Amino acid sequence: MNDHIKHREPWRPLAPALLAEAAPDLIGTSTPHLFMIVARQATETARKTIPAAVHTDGTLRPQTVARDDTDPYARLLASFAEQTGRPPALLNTSFNHEAEPIVCTPRDAVATFAAGPLDALAIGPFLVRKDRH
Repeated sequence: MNDHIKHREPWRPLAPALLAEAAPDLIGTSTPHLFMIVARQATETARKTIPAAVHTDGTLRPQTVARDDTDPYARLLASFAEQTGRPPALLNTSFNHEAEPIVCTPRDAVATFAAGPLDALAIGPFLVRKDRH
């Protein structure tokens, strides 16, 4: 992710967004972490099941998401777990390129997407795909 998509140093951390109900198994606590600003020791389960989100020192910066059937992000995490049998956790990182600010608008998102290596971009109910012909 850091090398091919973010174009930044490999030591820069990525983070997991996870359903709050999975927090005890992955971070050892049910304390909410609404923002990815606190480092927690990864549990053995996290090291085995979401290794891409675990830093080289064994920590991770979780964002917990409350289960809510009206929240698209919570539904995505739950659907991922249901379809894969894995924990309801996905890799999360800021959407920007190296030395660029984080995207703030749909226009920024589309421009960043167009200039980068991603194949698809989801914005609200829209899915934009690149034609790779």
